[in-house]
Amino acid sequence: MNRGCRITVTAATIGWYVTSEARPDIDQSSWEEGVVTGARLEPGDPRLTLRNTMLNLALGNAHRRRDDSREHLLYYLKAWNAWVERRSIKLLRRSPNETMPRISSRSAPTSADDNA
Repeated sequence: MNRGCRITVTAATIGWYVTSEARPDIDQSSWEEGVVTGARLEPGDPRLTLRNTMLNLALGNAHRRRDDSREHLLYYLKAWNAWVERRSIKLLRRSPNETMPRISSRSAPTSADDNA
């Protein structure tokens, strides 16, 4: 993920670990592929939003800050939660004093739920 979208290795590793541990029922291969490549993703797709956010941060910061990994992890978890819940998200921001998001326990709606 670091090479694909410039997220810190620490944030990507911790994000992958905590989401995999909390939600072993979710196959994250399309999550990883989408974040790394951005291929065929529509605007508002959380994977594309995370990818674009990380690439934009990498372009704007010549020096690494001490809290980069923490900020990247916060964005990772926000985007991952939106992806799991099938919510569109076009912007990732951190509010002052915002705490780390919890892993979503909500299930994504199934196609049957979409038609109800």
